[in-house]
Amino acid sequence: MSKVIGKGTVLQESIATVFTAIAQIISLDLPEAETETVEADTLDNANAGIPYEATGRTEGGSVSGELYFDPTLAGHQQFTDHLLDELNIKKVTILESADDRCTVELRPNKKLLGAKYGKLVPAITKALADADAKTLAAKLSAGEPASVSADGQEIMLEPAEVVVTKSYGDDWAAAEGRGTIVLLDKRITTELKHEGIARDIVRNVQNLRKTAELNIEDRIELSLQTESPQVRAAIDAFKDYIANETLALRITADPLADGAASVDAQIEGDILNIALRRIPGGGEGA
Repeated sequence: MSKVIGKGTVLQESIATVFTAIAQIISLDLPEAETETVEADTLDNANAGIPYEATGRTEGGSVSGELYFDPTLAGHQQFTDHLLDELNIKKVTILESADDRCTVELRPNKKLLGAKYGKLVPAITKALADADAKTLAAKLSAGEPASVSADGQEIMLEPAEVVVTKSYGDDWAAAEGRGTIVLLDKRITTELKHEGIARDIVRNVQNLRKTAELNIEDRIELSLQTESPQVRAAIDAFKDYIANETLALRITADPLADGAASVDAQIEGDILNIALRRIPGGGEGA
């Protein structure tokens, strides 16, 4: 059973924990239903592009809806959790199209066109600049020739004869292949910056634990000393995370007693002194 909020809701159903069915509601009818939130049966149908009916019932009413199965969306949804975990990504958003985020520039491949069209190359350059770049780029990407008018002549340009440059702005990095575009937001917020610093601190603490030959289960007292306001802010913001990952029962900015293992680590170009000592008999909540 999947929860239907209204028209446009994406339904996801795992079949025997192996197959994921994704359907988009394109119409919805709720006769006698007291609320737009209902339970509806979903169907697993591998026939892409074929709408089909789904029916269900609610207390005091009934629901029917027309669903449209999207296998591409199903594939992306199926691996969303894996992407988040493996690539250290905060959020994955699936878009129907990235056209509104993209600008396209078309330029002639002068090495190929120069010998073929000679003096017409400047006119072809202007024609490409004035053309509907996204439409022409779509044809060229599909391996089809694109037509432009240069000095009153219709010129058919092959994909290799046009250089297509796509840009998604300064805030996004992009990669494209096999009909899929991946956009990565390059903007680093203060919170993300602090989280990255905290992860770096954890990595250095774990290395020091190994150097100190601590057992995996050993609890520690941890000292983190730095003159960097940025590193200190990250420690304060992610103190619980650092403690949980390193099994630190106490984190302090003060020096530890003699005999503690210590190291000076480079964090974002600043020095962080890390010192730790095992807490004898330390356990959860000790």
